[in-house]
Amino acid sequence: MRPANLSRAKVPQSTVQHDNKGSGNMTDFQSLFSAHSQDRDKRRVSATAIGDLLWRYHQPKSVVDVGCGMGFFLAEMAERGAEVRGVDGPWVQDFDPEIPKNSYDIHNLEEPYLPGKRYEMACSLEVGEHLSRERTEDFVDELTKLSDHVL
Repeated sequence: MRPANLSRAKVPQSTVQHDNKGSGNMTDFQSLFSAHSQDRDKRRVSATAIGDLLWRYHQPKSVVDVGCGMGFFLAEMAERGAEVRGVDGPWVQDFDPEIPKNSYDIHNLEEPYLPGKRYEMACSLEVGEHLSRERTEDFVDELTKLSDHVL
């Protein structure tokens, strides 16, 4: 239940179109990541701020980011010594990621991601709103199977 003093912010509709199965339109994701690539400096500053805040409370030795995009947050975690694994769809393949490409798993996020390994921290930032409604409960459940600490 939402506390009474918090109002729900109006969030603009996603520019990502979904087909009947709920999978994102790849062209729109490519446009999104192209913009991310052009704003690298801003995204690095944001990742550093999140990393600084997180590191005060938890210093994970391994981090998986499901829906990591170009890996800005993971690059920050790797810089602090964490082993990192990024997971995202094929739209990231054409871009120069912030983490080594061998640290990526290309995976359709509308399908379960269960690598058989647990991490000290699992995260998924700004991803759930791009998934189909049918996928969201299982997606959260899968994150909790990846780690006891989920961001």
